[in-house]
Amino acid sequence: MIGNIFLGPYATVARWTATAVAIAVFGTFCYAKGYNRMNLNHKLFVAQIEVVSEQAKARNAVTNAKNKADKEKADEKVKRDTAALASTIAGLRARPGSGRVPAAPPDSRRPDLACFDRPEYQRAYGELLQEIRGLSDEGSKSTIGLDAAKEWAK
Repeated sequence: MIGNIFLGPYATVARWTATAVAIAVFGTFCYAKGYNRMNLNHKLFVAQIEVVSEQAKARNAVTNAKNKADKEKADEKVKRDTAALASTIAGLRARPGSGRVPAAPPDSRRPDLACFDRPEYQRAYGELLQEIRGLSDEGSKSTIGLDAAKEWAK
């Protein structure tokens, strides 16, 4: 009966249908083969990326540990230097006679004119010194912090 289909009045249609079925079967086979190869390539790519990712994580962990240790050392150095600076400043400020306005010299012609309002002058001078010292302390601490940051960044 199959032979009759290819010989009868619908022979051309039957031949084209058989050819289309053969092409479809062949295409499906090739597609499945290509899909399997593509799937294998994808799995291989994913595995390679995972290996590279693990290597990068290991490198980053070492780098982060080193950076953390360096930061702790820098923080200790800043703390030590700040304490030394505070000690030095306290020693300088504790010197006798600092922050006082000297009395008028005894041989001046008019000792009462040496300062118009000595208590007001001493108060204003003291405030000025406090502000200057505060700015100086702040600048010194910032310098220590910047030095530590530069050393840590090397």
